[in-house]
Amino acid sequence: VKMTESLNFNFYLIGHDVDASLKKKQKNLKLNIQILPPVENFESALSKMNIFIIPSDYYIGVRTRICGALSAGNYCIITKAVLMNMPELKYCKSVKIVNNNNNDLLKSFVSYHNFSDKKKIQLNKESKKFFKKHYFYPSASKKFLSII
Repeated sequence: VKMTESLNFNFYLIGHDVDASLKKKQKNLKLNIQILPPVENFESALSKMNIFIIPSDYYIGVRTRICGALSAGNYCIITKAVLMNMPELKYCKSVKIVNNNNNDLLKSFVSYHNFSDKKKIQLNKESKKFFKKHYFYPSASKKFLSII
């Protein structure tokens, strides 16, 4: 998600196979959705955005994407289901945990929009710091190697 100057948001979908019917739904819902072509570097694409969302109750396979978003400095909006595989996210200040419904997601967007620039910069740094502490290979490998 990338903010505009007004209270509007542009939603960018990044993926290999985004359903063509989404374009039809987009016109009906009048959302600012843009479908980006597949990108070579996911983190680089995310670093140009402000917010990363996983609006799903499905928790398998999201770890890589959330790690990418955190390393890019995104403010992440996730559902409670994601905590099943990544419970440590509840301690990250730049992660907002919501119920999977439009009302909670919208409130999270508006809240972020109303944050001061200083707070947005702090959240960006917090995302990167949290990624380094928990997922960057020197830290992650220490935890793994201590088990062996």
